[in-house]
Amino acid sequence: LYNLPPGGYEISVIAVDSVSGKRWTGSLRVDIASFPTGELCLSDIELAGYILPGGVLSRFDRGGFSLVPNPGRMFGRRRPFFIYYIEIYPPAGSDAPADYTIERTIVNGVGKVVVNLPAVTCIGGPQSFADIDSVTFEELPTGSYTFSIHVTDEAGNSARQEARFFIYRPDLASRPVTPTLDSLAIDTELREIEFLLTRDQIDRSGSMSTTEKYHFLEAFWRRYDDDPSTPEVPLRYRFRERVAEADQRWQTSRQPGHQTDRGRIHVLYGEPNNRENHPHDTGAKPYEIWTYDRLEGGVTFVFVDRGGIGEYVLVHSNKRGEIHRPDWYEEYAGSSE
Repeated sequence: LYNLPPGGYEISVIAVDSVSGKRWTGSLRVDIASFPTGELCLSDIELAGYILPGGVLSRFDRGGFSLVPNPGRMFGRRRPFFIYYIEIYPPAGSDAPADYTIERTIVNGVGKVVVNLPAVTCIGGPQSFADIDSVTFEELPTGSYTFSIHVTDEAGNSARQEARFFIYRPDLASRPVTPTLDSLAIDTELREIEFLLTRDQIDRSGSMSTTEKYHFLEAFWRRYDDDPSTPEVPLRYRFRERVAEADQRWQTSRQPGHQTDRGRIHVLYGEPNNRENHPHDTGAKPYEIWTYDRLEGGVTFVFVDRGGIGEYVLVHSNKRGEIHRPDWYEEYAGSSE
């Protein structure tokens, strides 16, 4: 447990095999926000598949229980429910307990409310307190969903928090949904997949109506659907989650993160098995080496901050179709001038 002031951090982990000496490096961007003064605030929502008595797995203790998290947020394989935990922080200056109303909903992949749980009222404060409960979804088919919690106190202060999760229910037939077309969201998704499209597809999509663009996106992703009987394409949601993560980690003043070289590789292939960071090597520009062990029998991507402004450019890879410069160090990184 680390107490860190608000700000942006990069957590790096280095693992060394004591026998072979092989090293693995991984990093994760973490942004720690400060709570606004005088406002009602909520923690992130933690989703779990099961709960144990407190102390059984002490590192997962929450509110007197051991709440074992589900990192993949995939539910429904065995039991159609999840357990959530959220902490509620009353406005600064609150000096007495107050009534808090908690509203909870589940929204499907096209923005339709499919579960509206009864609102509950509890007494909390002036210190922070937690809400923990189970949520069943026996009638919901396979797909991507958003669980939302909206908390309001008796003074009218309110706060909302959301958590994305997935349901896998091969035993339950899918139900057709009628989407509400959002032109902004559709155009945004088209821009996100541009590097997967041909020049002709990009040109044609520019003259399409919103409805035509929607059907174009549906047809595009269906080619990657492992189970056409369900309304959702899991790869589509994994792709868009990686886009959002890339935008958070590598955005520059000139382009969103998923359009940078590191962002593009992350979106296409996910986290590398090994990441070497070399930000301060003597006589060299900053560079990173990413290795994917299971891609084409093992491939490497090398990124160099050629301008010294934090924008890393792909300068070499042994992946088919990517830039190939075996002398990348001498050509791009070997001089810090």
